[in-house]
Formats: sequence, structure tokens, C-alpha cells
Amino acid sequence: MLSLKIEGRVEAQRKFKKLAKNCPVKMQKISKEAGRWTLRRLRERTPQDTGATRRAWFIRYIKPSNIGFKIQNNRKTIAWLEYGTFPFQKPGAYRIILPKRKKVLFFYIDGRPIFAKKVKHPGTKPLGLVKRTADEADRRVKEIYVTVVKQQILEVSN
Repeated sequence: MLSLKIEGRVEAQRKFKKLAKNCPVKMQKISKEAGRWTLRRLRERTPQDTGATRRAWFIRYIKPSNIGFKIQNNRKTIAWLEYGTFPFQKPGAYRIILPKRKKVLFFYIDGRPIFAKKVKHPGTKPLGLVKRTADEADRRVKEIYVTVVKQQILEVSN
């Protein structure tokens, strides 16, 4: 618990009380701004093939105070994008993909149709988009906090 006693200056006491009273509101503002920024940054970093994974990001503010937030994406592809797929972690390793319903696999590479009985898939590299965004958000939240506190101090001092 922080306690501060200001003696002598009635004006300073009044301004400090006003600043303390507005603190929860300002913390909500900081939280919402940081949440919106983080969500926007995650969407920008998410690769877009069909756009479904990018659109699946959503934010929830922690109740009852709305100070704090949680960003989620419930698509299973986000784990593949974040951590990569298995064979990539072992150099020279690959996973064989076989057709399940047909006799051959069909896909496109550089716009050309490809037919294959099996594919040696090397896996995918991890993008780490959530970790990179979280690290960047830590720095950004501090900047947002300083900006909002400066604005509040200016409002109270005028």
C-alpha cells in the first residue's frame, strides 16, 4: 500500500486527490489501448492464406475492473504457425505424406498443378508471432502508460 502525505499546499492536495480518483479510469484506458494495439499487431503478423486464422483473433477484457486483457485464437493452425511442425526441428528429417482418399495427392506449386503418390514434407519453420508480439507489447504498454500518466498530470495541473 502506498501512502503519501502532502502538507501545506491545499492546491497540491486537491490536485493529488483528483489524480488518485481518476487513476482506475486511466488504468482502464491504458489497458484498452494496449489491448487494441496488441490485437491489431497480431492480426498484421498472422499470415493470410484464406484469412480465417487472421480473423479468428479476439480480445476479452478481464472483469470486473477491465484492467488487463486476454487475446485468443481458437484455430488449431495458430499452434502450427507459432511453433512450426515437427520434422523441421531435426535437420534432414522429413515426414512422408500419403493420400488418404484418392490414389494420388494433388496440390499447386508456383501455380503449376502437381500430382504425387507421396511427398516428403520437411515441416514448417516456427514464426513465433505471438511471442514476438508479446515482447513488443511489453515495451509498447510502458510507452502508453507514460503517455496517459503525462496527460493526466497535465489535466490535473491546469
